[in-house]
Amino acid sequence: MEDLISILVPVYNVRPWLPFCLESLAAQTYAPLEVILVDDGSSDGSGAVCDRFAGEDSRFRVIHQQNRGVSASRNRALSAAAGKYVLFVDADDRLHPKALEYLHAALVSGPFRMATGDYVRVTDHREWPRSGSEETLHYRTVRGEEGIKECVDRAGIEWLVVWNRLMDRSLAQEIGFDDIAQEDALFMFRLYLKLDRFVHVEFPSYAYLDRKDSLSSKPYYLSLQSDIVLNSRMIRYASGNRKYQSWLLRKSFRRYLTSRYHAEETGGKKEVNALFRSFFQEFRDMYDVSPEISWKEKLLFRFLYRCPWVVRIVMKLSKN
Repeated sequence: MEDLISILVPVYNVRPWLPFCLESLAAQTYAPLEVILVDDGSSDGSGAVCDRFAGEDSRFRVIHQQNRGVSASRNRALSAAAGKYVLFVDADDRLHPKALEYLHAALVSGPFRMATGDYVRVTDHREWPRSGSEETLHYRTVRGEEGIKECVDRAGIEWLVVWNRLMDRSLAQEIGFDDIAQEDALFMFRLYLKLDRFVHVEFPSYAYLDRKDSLSSKPYYLSLQSDIVLNSRMIRYASGNRKYQSWLLRKSFRRYLTSRYHAEETGGKKEVNALFRSFFQEFRDMYDVSPEISWKEKLLFRFLYRCPWVVRIVMKLSKN
């Protein structure tokens, strides 16, 4: 008997894109699946779309709740899941028809607890972009530490997002989602801490809809605030692993030096300094005694902290 897979979808005011997403889930070639939709108090008719799909397909289940945010929705879906494995999908995205089939085959090909796939970025859902051959799938084993480093560096979204990962339900339930702005990255960081390795399928199994969300239009200090909260949680969850904590401390302290320059350019200097003040109070001693951070770097930070004009000069020169 094949393993049951639970697809978990938080839904909130995505009426124009939701049918494309749900149709892609119903079209999966992997048969034993259930789809759990958590309507998080939508006001645009998304809940009715969920109910319609559930009425037409017994594999779909709908949970309606008052608006509590995406973390609460994902936790609610996790608690209702019955599958051996779970896969998160955002309600405005799509799965390739063979996504579950390929990810499941990769997962059971070895002693893995998670399988991931490639994704494509789209601006509409009219057709699935052509990319690669389905006949020549390649698996790649990835160390958990690689995922941790990507979470620390945050150079791109590939290893930070929770969607397009087929994972043990028990493992996902053990971790759960914190109610913070960057809940995906924190969840994945905690997941990587528990994985020696996982398998990646080099095939675009997921279409991510780029809606040009308004995050980039927020004041600089607000995005910095969510970053500080994320780093603080990561440092605490990495308790006992000095190397990972040092990676995060180094990244945070370096970012502060550049953030003051950006605050001069974009506004919010006072807010930026206030945000970091509490972070320093909590973690400065840990930074100072970390054997993973050289004394030269610690001295350099103190110098640049006291002489922000040097940072401004360097940043201006680097832009020319």
